[in-house]
Amino acid sequence: MNAISRIPLILALSTSLIACTGNSDVKQIGDTEICIPNQLMLNLGAGSQNLNDYDSAPDIYEAMSIDAEIIQHVIPEYQGQFGSGSAIRYAPLHVTITRQKPLSNSIPAPSQYDSFFSKPNPQLVGYQTDPNDFWEAYEIQPDQSRTHWGFCSHYLFNTNNYIQCKRSLPIESLQFEYSVSRSNIDLYTKIDAYLKHKVTEEWRCD
Repeated sequence: MNAISRIPLILALSTSLIACTGNSDVKQIGDTEICIPNQLMLNLGAGSQNLNDYDSAPDIYEAMSIDAEIIQHVIPEYQGQFGSGSAIRYAPLHVTITRQKPLSNSIPAPSQYDSFFSKPNPQLVGYQTDPNDFWEAYEIQPDQSRTHWGFCSHYLFNTNNYIQCKRSLPIESLQFEYSVSRSNIDLYTKIDAYLKHKVTEEWRCD
């Protein structure tokens, strides 16, 4: 049994979903025209502690997990696991979905950026926001301006130091925030394109 088949299915669909889509195999995301297959969805539950990461009582707060093997069919370079021995870690694509949130207009000056990523990335720079290895990440645009990309942090697992980032990707009226490990950060443009294609072409309500 693969990782996707172990993901709990959401069995109870709202009557509005059934009325709108006529398809109990998908989950409609709020009042949008986006319907995602149920086997990818995670049931966060109303009492999920993860809600503390967002504004109180968001009207859309969903999550899904896509097995690494599925991603690798489109992005062969995607690493589904990293580490070794007792420190091995698996990397399905975990995504949370909310309404787009307004971003601060405050962009750090170029002199304030620090080298964060373990190897140079020509498109991303980091800006440390607190002394506890928490970093905001910005994408360098062709005109050399910066736009918010997401945030990253260091963490320890079995004495090994890892980098984990969360990419904030706006698609239509929603914010898709996915976790990405150091080994896959440089693939973010391909992951972005994968999710955008799914949302705009395949995950549409009937």
